Amino acid sequence: MSDRKLKEVPPMMRDRVVARIVECSRGASKRSGKNMESWVSEVIEPTEITLDGKTYDLTGHEIRHYLLLEGDNLDQTLEAFQRLELGPVNPDSMDCKAREGFCYEMVLTSSENIVKKPVKNEKGVIEYKEVLDRRNKPISTGWEFAPQNVKELLCKAENQAPAKAVSNSPY
Repeated sequence: MSDRKLKEVPPMMRDRVVARIVECSRGASKRSGKNMESWVSEVIEPTEITLDGKTYDLTGHEIRHYLLLEGDNLDQTLEAFQRLELGPVNPDSMDCKAREGFCYEMVLTSSENIVKKPVKNEKGVIEYKEVLDRRNKPISTGWEFAPQNVKELLCKAENQAPAKAVSNSPY
């Protein structure tokens, strides 16, 4: 076994981690037009994980969260903010920069990134279909930390001021 740490996203990972918000913004969802808050976070603990005998470096990978502030998913967002002890949510305020640097625990999951192309169905609605190779198998570009489900946000991390940042991020 090699001591080399792999920088790629571990395949089929599902593990509890501590993450830090490095960028927080508010705006309209591109898909629905509804008001939402977007987080870009980084893993700070653990810095590495071993799966199937391979060690993966988790530092520097982006994790994205999209939290809807209106509509059907508002209850899930409000519950997550309560679990994280972030205080009341003001959907009318566009300022969320105070959250930058906040640390939280979450379940981080990786998923395979399958290439998809837009195709109009018989009703003229665009759907995304998997692109297949010569053997009729979906084409994969590897593994990624896909946008995470709000239900995976667990709680406020005990340590809000980690001793040192583990990535090269300027945040």
